[in-house]
Amino acid sequence: MITVTLHFPHADFEGVEVPAVPRQGDNFYWSEKETQGIWAVSAVDWSASRYAPGPGSVSICLDPKDQEAHEMNQAHLEETQRAARAAAEPHTDECTCVINCVEDPKTACSLSGKRHVHPAIPGRPGVYGPCPEHLDAPGDH
Repeated sequence: MITVTLHFPHADFEGVEVPAVPRQGDNFYWSEKETQGIWAVSAVDWSASRYAPGPGSVSICLDPKDQEAHEMNQAHLEETQRAARAAAEPHTDECTCVINCVEDPKTACSLSGKRHVHPAIPGRPGVYGPCPEHLDAPGDH
């Protein structure tokens, strides 16, 4: 087995053991959460240090090969960018977004843990309409 570093467009995995080093252009099958799928080897980099003990290192750069891997990669990148924008935005008292709606079974939804809004329903306290501060907040407006 050879220990390599895998460089995906959105994540790196160090210390991965593979039976052989693929060549540029080869298909590479990977099954790990957000990087699962078929990937194309876009580059292989071998480096050795004259001063460090050991055989050196191998880095493999991978790009999406099939549509499913490409879509998963795009979704992960978009979620990362969305989270970065949300963290950078100032929060004011006008915001009606909810983060953890799962605490109340009446309002629990699959978006719990992410900033989102709930539809405004008269007579249901804690259920919000569109957020005046975050117009792109997901949810049923």
